[in-house]
Amino acid sequence: MFRQLLNRREIFNMKSKTKKIIAVLSAAAMVLSFGACSKQTASDSTKEVKLWMNSGHSKSFWEEKVKQFNDSQGKDLGVKLVLESKTDSSYDQQLEIALQSGELPEMFFAGYATNIVDKEAVLSFDQLPGMEETIAKYEPYMQENIHKVKGKVYALPFGITTRGLIYNKDMFKAAGIVDENGEAKPPKTYDELRVAAKKLTNKSKNQYGIMFPVKWGAWVESDITSLAYSSSGRDAYDPVSGTYDYSVYEPELALIKGLK
Repeated sequence: MFRQLLNRREIFNMKSKTKKIIAVLSAAAMVLSFGACSKQTASDSTKEVKLWMNSGHSKSFWEEKVKQFNDSQGKDLGVKLVLESKTDSSYDQQLEIALQSGELPEMFFAGYATNIVDKEAVLSFDQLPGMEETIAKYEPYMQENIHKVKGKVYALPFGITTRGLIYNKDMFKAAGIVDENGEAKPPKTYDELRVAAKKLTNKSKNQYGIMFPVKWGAWVESDITSLAYSSSGRDAYDPVSGTYDYSVYEPELALIKGLK
């Protein structure tokens, strides 16, 4: 059983002090927006635009994309992207310091949008000219509090992750969960997963049909929250009322509870 969920890495818009905006759609299928107040290089016609990222495993990918941009659209527009890879655990702290000191880069990767947006440090994509078509294209994949805050778009989704099911063929066969040829038949839906898990559970043998790392806090953040995002498009926080409503997690928690 597989399903695709949106990755939680996004790229924010640029600083709100910027007045003149140039929007460029990169090869990575995300929008990079920056302004004329960026650092000017030795050439009067070329401006440097900083891009912060915090993904070490994809550094080479982004280096190549930045090079492609600088050698093509960037050269035509008189813009040079300068990539800064900040892969240590203090990335969020570095962003906060840059925010407090007014030194945010023109573009940067971030997780949740609410903190930075509430401090009016970034522009929304809705404020950029000619962005209507791009916003409409990615609208089905946007999530409140990550891509949107109070209905305005501050980040675009550009990656996905895939969830996979690892199963024991011998145990499936022993439990009679097989196809017409007698081969192990993995579930394709959550209902089938629930049925298979119960068939595979034998408490007297300390055998359980499915395992979740519930003591690992990041699992709740990753899997449960991702399921909530994919089904309801938001997490527990309601930015309009400023309150938390954890009822959005009820279907996902009921699903997991039903697997016992």
